Amino acid sequence: MHITQSVLRISLIIFVPFFILSLPTTHAETSQLDNPDSSFENQAINLDNQLMCPICPGETLRQSQTTIAKQMRGIIRNKLANGESPDQIKNYFVSVYGQSILAEPPSEGAGLLAWALPPFAIFTGLFILILTLRAMKKKTPDSIVQSGSLEINTQKQLDPFIAMVDEELKSGRD
Repeated sequence: MHITQSVLRISLIIFVPFFILSLPTTHAETSQLDNPDSSFENQAINLDNQLMCPICPGETLRQSQTTIAKQMRGIIRNKLANGESPDQIKNYFVSVYGQSILAEPPSEGAGLLAWALPPFAIFTGLFILILTLRAMKKKTPDSIVQSGSLEINTQKQLDPFIAMVDEELKSGRD
């Protein structure tokens, strides 16, 4: 009984502080979601992540530190403050820079090919691998023995020629 009480006390000493420390974090997250400014900033950050920097290869607006990326982030925030939706803002940047400004290709038209091609390539590769493994598995020991007998037959056919070469080498003829 004494051991059980000491284990319970140690458990309380360890877990209660973790529980108490987790409470302010949960409260802060809840108050952040209730704050409209954080929603505005979350929308802006999402758009920053969805749009590519026009001069930085492979960087989103959020990642890029170029002047144009900073200006585009400012435009996004101004348009959000003026009440434009995220889709309207993306459409604005697509009209200015083209489809290449989007971080992920659209899932329609030619962009659908970019979404469908990788899974198709993976499935095709797996299919070819399975067929190859099955073909390798179908080789029976009989076929291996037969291929070995071919080598023996070939060796028997070469024996007379090897003997002739050996004779010529012994006699010293050129």
